[in-house]
Amino acid sequence: MKQQTLNAWPDPGTRMDAFEPGPNGAVLAALASGDSVWVHGPAGAGKTHLAQASIAEGGGFYLSLSDAQLTPDVLDGLEQFTRVVLDDVSAVIGVAEWERALFALWNGCLDQGSCMWVFSAEPVADLPWVIPDLRSRAAQLPQFALHPLDDGHLRGLLRRRADVLGLHLGDEVIAYVMRRHGRSTKQLVGLLDQIERASLRDQRVVTVPFVRQLLGERSPADYG
Repeated sequence: MKQQTLNAWPDPGTRMDAFEPGPNGAVLAALASGDSVWVHGPAGAGKTHLAQASIAEGGGFYLSLSDAQLTPDVLDGLEQFTRVVLDDVSAVIGVAEWERALFALWNGCLDQGSCMWVFSAEPVADLPWVIPDLRSRAAQLPQFALHPLDDGHLRGLLRRRADVLGLHLGDEVIAYVMRRHGRSTKQLVGLLDQIERASLRDQRVVTVPFVRQLLGERSPADYG
């Protein structure tokens, strides 16, 4: 097997209790059951968070297939793990070599009784499959759509993540962030991690002026 450098292992701080379920309670219930599933949803909906948290808390093997430096033989032998979590699988569907490797892994997981959790931008039916048998195998998995969060649930996400980080985040800070920043879970989690690091570095309480300064949106009235 060609030696490869795998993409980064999940952040051990990625936790299920930091995930705001919102309208996605059925997805969490399906993952909690331990059965193989196919989860799809748009960018920023939280697929990678769920994929990584499942490994950080439940064990198994995580691999993001969005890394263009990987080659199909990276999948060889993964059926030895009780749970295989493949993120960004839509990045390789339509490439014959990858599909053959996926089909072999799928069969290996069935033989070993291993669980497969597959995360994709699209549902099975919308992908450009090359191998019909692989498409049929994928279509047999229970499919769940991961829906974006509305503003109320995004506020819940910020509170959950802040609690995990041990960060006090007042309502006025949350309201400011919601007005001034993007609405995807990835963007908001990234900003909150940035705030947490800056707060520790500067030994500052997280306030609206502090966040405004961090974002480069200075106001003289804030520092008068």
